[in-house]
Amino acid sequence: MKRALIITIVFCVPVFCTLSKLQAQTYYYKLDKIVRNGVPKTNTSGGQFITFNNRCCYESDKAGYSVGNGRLDYKYVENGLRVYYGDCYLGSNSTCLATLDLNTVNMKSGNVVYVYKRATPPSGITTCSLIKSASPPNPITISPIVGVGETTTTPNHPTPNNSTPKQTPTRHTCTLCHGSGTIIRETPTATYGKDTQRYCNNCGRSYWASSGHSHVTCSNCYGKGYY
Repeated sequence: MKRALIITIVFCVPVFCTLSKLQAQTYYYKLDKIVRNGVPKTNTSGGQFITFNNRCCYESDKAGYSVGNGRLDYKYVENGLRVYYGDCYLGSNSTCLATLDLNTVNMKSGNVVYVYKRATPPSGITTCSLIKSASPPNPITISPIVGVGETTTTPNHPTPNNSTPKQTPTRHTCTLCHGSGTIIRETPTATYGKDTQRYCNNCGRSYWASSGHSHVTCSNCYGKGYY
């Protein structure tokens, strides 16, 4: 009986390890664009391998091993995006916003955001092009969602005394919250088999109690409703 138990344990260990590995997904993301002060820049190059698991994501090599840029912990799903907070190549207190299908990733730290699209890694590329030991590119400013909140600047004509022209930003309605200042957040909660359907007066939608449906301050415009 003891021998049978030992054999069972020996064969179960590799299976458990295999299941654990399946929880991690590593993809290559090509740098799609960078925008500064609302002006997009698409003449970019390079890319990052990013590994996702059930609890966090981090910049890695092709095999899924961290390159030492840090890690970002999973927090919640907000407006169809996975939200992660932590450290990455851009620095500490960074945010990663990933679409649910992991096809698009935005890495943001302060007013600096890099927009990445999932792609096939170029031949011979096995690790990230941006690793903390290298100097980071110039800071770039864009909204935290691809194509969201991009603004334009209109330079004023020089005055007769040849003073330096100024740039005046154009105000735009926030396209994440559509000017309301709040967005939907869903944090699944246990209902212990007593799930019920409810109605939200804020957005006029019906939802299940287990979805944890709520409205929070927009993380893109910080409740202002505009840029």
